[in-house]
Amino acid sequence: TKADRETKASLLVAMVGHFAPEVWPGAAERAVSEVGRVGRAKSLAALRSLVAEAQEQGRAKGAEKALDAAEELVERADAAAEKGRNHEAIYLACEAQRLAADAYVRTLPTRTSEMRGVWLASPTGVSDWGWDKTVRHLKRMGFNALFVNMAWGGEVAYRSQYLPLSPLARGVDQLALCLDACKRYGVECHVWKVNLSLGRCAPTLFWKFTGQGRLQKDRNGKTVRWLCPAHPLNQELEWTILDEVVRKYPVDGVHLDYIRYPRSDCCYCDRCRALFEKAVGVKFETWPQELMDSPLNPQFRRWRRDRVTALVKTIARHVRAARPGVELSAAVVPAAYPDAYLLGQDWPKWVEQGYLDFICPMDYTTDLEHLSRQVRRQVMAIGGKIPVYVGLGSWMLQDVSDLADHISLARKLGADGDVLFHYDD
Repeated sequence: TKADRETKASLLVAMVGHFAPEVWPGAAERAVSEVGRVGRAKSLAALRSLVAEAQEQGRAKGAEKALDAAEELVERADAAAEKGRNHEAIYLACEAQRLAADAYVRTLPTRTSEMRGVWLASPTGVSDWGWDKTVRHLKRMGFNALFVNMAWGGEVAYRSQYLPLSPLARGVDQLALCLDACKRYGVECHVWKVNLSLGRCAPTLFWKFTGQGRLQKDRNGKTVRWLCPAHPLNQELEWTILDEVVRKYPVDGVHLDYIRYPRSDCCYCDRCRALFEKAVGVKFETWPQELMDSPLNPQFRRWRRDRVTALVKTIARHVRAARPGVELSAAVVPAAYPDAYLLGQDWPKWVEQGYLDFICPMDYTTDLEHLSRQVRRQVMAIGGKIPVYVGLGSWMLQDVSDLADHISLARKLGADGDVLFHYDD
């Protein structure tokens, strides 16, 4: 996996070095030579120049101290390597690199007011921290919003009259505990709802949904573990759950996710067939094979896209009626066309129609040029109608300096803040 790279790299070099000791000197030399290669800097000397430049502009407080400590560790690493203590040299070089990254981050401009959020997939907080430590640490690190996964397609982590309590909740109303901590530390709480996908669903409920014909089918007729957005019972369930959340809990917002089809080859269930045939006044002899080669196929794609849009519209109406002022947002596929469109996710239209209060494009990439292209297009598509909080894949990035560069670039291109995926990492 891409998480915790430094520890895994240490484990790998230790295992290789155990069986092939001749790799140790080269590994140590490489580790030491990499110190200072952070962000735009290619060496410690170049980093010191960046620090001096930033200090002239009133930034980089504390950076010089971190840089001095990094240079001292490099000297110790060189000395250790000369004496053949290569594993020690590597450890010292890694510590020096962390300090160099810290110094680099301090050189970058900041903003006094912006969304600084994180997604948290665990409904019980980070690891074994509990909610107090989870939110306290988040606040101390400068974040102001938490997007916590408390509801799925067929389970929730709080007391609901519509869906069963998930085993992940450990028998406790986790949303109440989370909200208490968020209020204590002044952090916004947005309930992250997995829409339509039944990745988490109580077995008895899953078979009930299946028996009611509420699941999607792909073009081969295979049932998919997703609720069909064209089914009225599924539409009612989605808005009812979120209506219940904002009525019972003082959350700052509700956050839609997987508000789309799972793939471009869904949904071709019997209900979708009947509704589309009625809409276009055509009976298909073979479904969906005949549709594939039909001039009506583009119209069907628009029709299925409109089913998701109608669901978002309905959710927005009910949530805002239940508690005016609560924010409605969505995590969306980065490229509106063709990627999001093929999944039925017409998020530019959702913005144009005023259904959302802000949007979080999932711009997960390690490539700054790719990020730049995506954010430019998103900011242009939104046109200032609502804030754009860029979703950044922090788990993919090498270190904090990489993350800082991604945040700085998003700011320069007009993003109003960012949400990191994910706090569990």
